[in-house]
Amino acid sequence: MPGHNPYAVFPFAVNLLVVVAQCYLVISGRKFTHTKRVVAGFGGCSVVLLLLPIVVTLSTSVNFYMTFLVLVIFGAFSGTA
Repeated sequence: MPGHNPYAVFPFAVNLLVVVAQCYLVISGRKFTHTKRVVAGFGGCSVVLLLLPIVVTLSTSVNFYMTFLVLVIFGAFSGTA
């Protein structure tokens, strides 16, 4: 997207839901074992990282926003890992 610097925007996308996921786990952390949280977090991160190269190669009008969305989802999973 012209006029936007990905180096300034994408870190916010990754860290956007990390705090939300961490707060959720602090509040309801006894429902899930540590092993389930780690497996779900790293499993979700691996699926998102497999999808990221596909999303980046989309058309130029869509790939910035789709990459941002995928990185937000990655942040949520990395907050639970």
